[in-house]
Amino acid sequence: MKLKSIPKIIFTGGGSGGHLSIMKALIEYLRKLDIDLESKILVVGGKLGMIQDPGPSLDERRIPEFGVPYTFIRGGKLHRALKWMTLKLVWGFFPGLWDSYRIIKDFNPEIIFATGGYVSLPMVIIGKLLGKKVVIHEQTLTAGLSNKIGAFFADKVLVTFDESKQHFPPQKTILTGNAVNDWVVDDDYCKQIPERLVQVIKYAKKENKPIIYITGGSQGAHKINLFFLNNLISVLENYALVWGTGENELYNDFYTVSERVDKLPPHLAKSIYYSKYIKKELGYILKNADLVVCRPGANTLYELAVVGKKALMIPLWVTSTSDQETNARWFCKNYTGAILHEKEMNLKNFKRSVKDLMEMEFAGESINIEGTEQRIMHEILTE
Repeated sequence: MKLKSIPKIIFTGGGSGGHLSIMKALIEYLRKLDIDLESKILVVGGKLGMIQDPGPSLDERRIPEFGVPYTFIRGGKLHRALKWMTLKLVWGFFPGLWDSYRIIKDFNPEIIFATGGYVSLPMVIIGKLLGKKVVIHEQTLTAGLSNKIGAFFADKVLVTFDESKQHFPPQKTILTGNAVNDWVVDDDYCKQIPERLVQVIKYAKKENKPIIYITGGSQGAHKINLFFLNNLISVLENYALVWGTGENELYNDFYTVSERVDKLPPHLAKSIYYSKYIKKELGYILKNADLVVCRPGANTLYELAVVGKKALMIPLWVTSTSDQETNARWFCKNYTGAILHEKEMNLKNFKRSVKDLMEMEFAGESINIEGTEQRIMHEILTE
């Protein structure tokens, strides 16, 4: 399918890096084709951030970087467990319906493309009621609640994993894979790698220190950050760390890490690079990393399967229906990884897990993503 123009499309989704990442990848794909994005694309994110986090939402921080028109709606998060806080969050869903109606009437798109998260469901419902074509994309193995509900209104449901088909109506569900941003797979994508990062990588290789990339996703993972903070000297004696602390303003882990690193002995300080947000230099990091320590979010593990990296996965135990546990088991079955649960997270278990993984070769065939963006856009645009 050779695209020369496209109808008006609203891209909507958010609340996590995975929901935003696919939108960014598709927008970059269309940009390479010289599509008029300014008049054809509107991105709709959400204003609601993490519970108790006083800062702007992840959507409000990331979507302006897409380089296309955008707006944000109010919204409420849907939860399976009913508590006072979750009831308050669900109530916020209703203002999102009004915001969605106003935006869709004003922009008048032909298609609503939704990637999941609390912000997408009101857009999907109102879009369908207004006679728009609705296509949703599911990035996870277990399927998010918003997309499960949204599937009843959608014309098509696109899924990343074959295992996800069971959660959606078979007659409208299509396996497409997931779009991955260029900076993940291209280690030369970033033309200005931070000098400090280059120095840490070079020093680690000179000293034969394994390089560990730590990521808790866009927001970071406070418990993972705490573990490394509490064991920083012991870890740095054996490994070099490239650490994405996340942007969560509730705990401000980035600033705590910064203060701790400033107090390190010089010979250990040479073995650590840290940043709030790893983006364009990610391909360079993944090329050089020997191991990734992460939350087993579906998007993170999909990217690691694409580039062929081993993972030590620490599931978030409060996630609904243990979806991160499911993701981690999928990765262990198909690739090379190990699971370390939060309650078992101590220095002894960490070192043992890392040692075991370092002795393994990467198993499994890396995911081939060639043509994925074209395949997804084809399904969005065709009947």
